[in-house]
Amino acid sequence: RRVHASGQVHGCFYPKHIFLQPREAGFAAQLIDLEKTRPMFLGERDRVKDIEPLLRRTDPWSEADRIGFLTAYLGGTENLDHWLQRLSARLKDKAQRT
Repeated sequence: RRVHASGQVHGCFYPKHIFLQPREAGFAAQLIDLEKTRPMFLGERDRVKDIEPLLRRTDPWSEADRIGFLTAYLGGTENLDHWLQRLSARLKDKAQRT
């Protein structure tokens, strides 16, 4: 969320690019492989394109885990249904191409 809030897109956002360090109040996250990071030009479209590969590669996660991630990312559930629709459409499109 901080990368996107700063107007940047990771460009290659996979689970292996996230390192978590335990802290007293949860975890601190560190992103790596930032060489493909670029300015965000298309707003929500870029954000969906960034988050979709992450969710596609989180097979061990349940649907509740994915919803929990999106809720945390969005800072609440206000736009959750919209985002689930956008991500689901992109996941379906990707699956049809392979």
